[in-house]
Amino acid sequence: MAVPSTNGVNGNVHHDRHSSTPIFTEVDQVYTNTGQWAEAPVATTKSQTPSAQPDKLFVAYRRSYPLRSEDDSFIWLELRHKRLQELVKALFPTAGSLYTSTPGVDARDVYVKREAFNQLLAEIEDGEFKDKAREFIDYVERQFDYVSRKLQSYPEGTVSWHLLWSLFETGEDVESIHDVTGEIIALTVNSWSYAQESMGRFFVLHCHFYQWAGTTFHKIPITRKVQEFTHTTETHTNYQGFFFTRAFTGASKVLGDGQIVLDVKSFRRCNPTLDHWSRSSWQSSSSSTSQPIESFDEQHLHLLPPTLHGFSLRAKRWGEFLVSHVSPIVWREEAFAGLVIPPSYRRIIRALVTVHSSELKGQIMKDAVEGKGNGLVMALYGKPGTGKTLTAEAVAEHLRRPLYVASAGELGTTPQILEKQLKDILELATLWNAVLLIDEADIFLTKRNVQQLERSALVGIFLRMLEYFSGVLILTTNHIDQFDEAFLSRFAVVLKFDDLDQPSRRVLWEQFIIRSGHDVAVFDLDRLASFKMNGREIKHAVQTAQAVSLVEHEKLGMVHLEEVLSITNRVPHIMPTSDLPFRILIAGGGIAGLATAIALRAPGREIIVLEASKMNKEVGAAISLQPNASKIMAKLGFTDELLKKYGALVDGGFQIYGTDGTRQLQIPSTREGNFGGDRVLYHRVDLHDLLKELATAENPSKGSPAEIRVASRVASCDAEAGTLTLESGETLSGDLIIGADGIHSKVREGVIGKKVDAVPTGLSAYRLIIPKELFPHLPHAYAQMNTKDPWTTMLMGHSRRVIMGPCRNAELLSIVALVPDEHMHEQSQDSWTSEGSMAHLLESFEIFPDWIKQLFALTPSLGLWQLRDLDPLPTWHKGAAIVIGDAAHAMLPTQGQGASQSIEDAEALGAFFADVKGRPSKEQVSAILEEVYQARVERATLIQAYSRQQARPATDGKSLKITLNPGEFNAYNLKYNGAKECRKQQLEKVAA
Repeated sequence: MAVPSTNGVNGNVHHDRHSSTPIFTEVDQVYTNTGQWAEAPVATTKSQTPSAQPDKLFVAYRRSYPLRSEDDSFIWLELRHKRLQELVKALFPTAGSLYTSTPGVDARDVYVKREAFNQLLAEIEDGEFKDKAREFIDYVERQFDYVSRKLQSYPEGTVSWHLLWSLFETGEDVESIHDVTGEIIALTVNSWSYAQESMGRFFVLHCHFYQWAGTTFHKIPITRKVQEFTHTTETHTNYQGFFFTRAFTGASKVLGDGQIVLDVKSFRRCNPTLDHWSRSSWQSSSSSTSQPIESFDEQHLHLLPPTLHGFSLRAKRWGEFLVSHVSPIVWREEAFAGLVIPPSYRRIIRALVTVHSSELKGQIMKDAVEGKGNGLVMALYGKPGTGKTLTAEAVAEHLRRPLYVASAGELGTTPQILEKQLKDILELATLWNAVLLIDEADIFLTKRNVQQLERSALVGIFLRMLEYFSGVLILTTNHIDQFDEAFLSRFAVVLKFDDLDQPSRRVLWEQFIIRSGHDVAVFDLDRLASFKMNGREIKHAVQTAQAVSLVEHEKLGMVHLEEVLSITNRVPHIMPTSDLPFRILIAGGGIAGLATAIALRAPGREIIVLEASKMNKEVGAAISLQPNASKIMAKLGFTDELLKKYGALVDGGFQIYGTDGTRQLQIPSTREGNFGGDRVLYHRVDLHDLLKELATAENPSKGSPAEIRVASRVASCDAEAGTLTLESGETLSGDLIIGADGIHSKVREGVIGKKVDAVPTGLSAYRLIIPKELFPHLPHAYAQMNTKDPWTTMLMGHSRRVIMGPCRNAELLSIVALVPDEHMHEQSQDSWTSEGSMAHLLESFEIFPDWIKQLFALTPSLGLWQLRDLDPLPTWHKGAAIVIGDAAHAMLPTQGQGASQSIEDAEALGAFFADVKGRPSKEQVSAILEEVYQARVERATLIQAYSRQQARPATDGKSLKITLNPGEFNAYNLKYNGAKECRKQQLEKVAA
């Protein structure tokens, strides 16, 4: 809603019309990046602040969000007058915000119930208070004068999304559609909110209804959502923006700029679990309730959904595409002319693809076996950046066909999976009449060997299936000397793409500078062409120089290109590209970042860890590595000697107590029961130091130690260019970028293309660390500190719980106390280092045993932070960058899996990059990152969901019996043997 300004000055004081007594104060506030409301910066004023005027009726906080529309602004009314508080509570008896130490209410809620308020006002006999209460409702009505005017200006029966709140009064009954039957159901409105979710922004109605549960009626909470809508005009461009995919975790958005193929039938065949339509001629069965119709009347066009199902050729994902974003493709007529290849190559390729795709094909000699050898297969080989992929793109442009690009990683590395994947891809390419490009196809073309039967089987399958492909197929590889001879006889043409010579480089410099919109006459093309670079490097150099000139408001010139070439090591006297190490930049020096540095260490690699803090020291409480992570770290160098050195303890298990102090459940933790691993307890600082020792230790067999740079906070990431820019202004480039920079990740912004905020989970946590020597007189607590048999202890109430356990060789006791935000007696933040109030902590756990409250009081310091997690991201990677850990899948601590999932991410990167020798190409990096993502996303997302489930109430609310089982998901969480094994199982499941 728009909040009209009445004075423009913070702390403006309004007086009673009959006296000089202050009635209310208006204060402008803005939402800060710490998740708090702070007073907006204004010119200096002598007006009184709200805290200086305790007798006023109310304070009106006019709240707005930076970089958002004024429609998102609102007014929060803090009620200072006791009788006014009681009057408003009569309107909103269940509003939790009215029962805090600073009672308040959203002015929009009051406005919607203004008639009910005026009815209560009419019953008040106290004239003085009645006048004050009238001032209150008059103020509210003045702020929303514009609402009725706006609603009247809209066409009848319509409303804007930002004013939906004005239609719903808390406590009123509304009609909705029953989820199962589609019948009308009545709901009572409890509250409403505007929420940002992964699919966009929603207006959310929080309601309830009643249902018979067999023995009694239950009150059932339910939500109804309306996605943000606007009045838009249709635009005709190529597909732009996001398309939508569905999975067991729900819908997600994927950036889909570029060409797509709309094909519902193939979508159904390739995604049987998402096929909700009824049976058809090619589908044998279906449990769907949809009904096919013989004809479709155009008068029903308005009942069609906004999307059609299809395949994104760029993202290589199936999904639903907004019809309003689809337009005809604009083909580039000059695609062939722009190729910097020998004229003879251009003439032969053009002739082959033209004849094969026209009526002239009938005049070409055919194979003796019907259906065999009718395809056009070309092999292009040479170093990266020499024009192989551009040639394939030019062929597709010339034929005006889609280009289906498949990498070797997508096809699989076992015979069964390869046959299934290649069969599906060839069928789609044939159906769509697409040009098929299989990139980096070396593994399938290599000469067969009796000592490597599985690899020989891959080559044989590849040969057999391509034999009967009738379309245009282009294979690219970096070398051809190891090719199986059977392939050479099946290629229509084999073309070698040599390193670009100086004239070719000059042409490319000229083309890219012209595309940037600048006059080539002012550039020394001969000097630029003297630098030994491939086409991809030349393009990136122009783009980077152009970015510098744009930021500095200058016209692109040689000075910009010279600077870029000098810092990217392209001047002639610098080491050749092929001799440079595999450079890995890791944003974030925490547990995820250091574990990744350890996993990726190998000869020929340069690893730089960029840590934002000046000390590269962890803070905080104890942390546990679950068995799934401990098994990984044992392989990466966690020896018994190191664990002992850093005070690690093997956990004996969980013991669960109720709020009456009675132990209700004990779950032993054994290596056999944990699928071969231990649950290990650390102090966070000790675990960090242990990881840092392994990452930076001299070990020639592991390659160079990782370099840790402190005070190096990342400001932005260019995922495609492979660069990180620091707050200091320094820019670093790398072949691989790992975003381990936490819940406020800057790398994530570069990968996703926008800022993605973590969402409050509804829980806050107090953090306490108590030295052992402080509580010898507390036997319950002292019992937890046995170094020979340490246990994790949990005390569970209905909605609050305490988790505690020893760390640092049982010299410290770590405690985390979880409280729902709605029951907090103070405001929490998402900062790990903010402080809490002991008085408020004790108040929140008033019904818990006295000994735990006595233990709370012993802590030298008390931390408090609001727990947040992330909704599933549309992707984790782009270009050279990938996000891991909290940057990719921040989760609640209810299963203790946050750090363990970060370590699983690190192991995945190490495993999939293990076979990379030397400096990889950008295509290799991108393909491997896709494999890492596919291997990790389903598991990490599911464990996120399990962690949310473990935050549910621990009892039924009627008794002290604990119904929540902390080990509910252990079988899935702990039975994990690494990313490659996980990926293998995924592909075998698909093949089956």
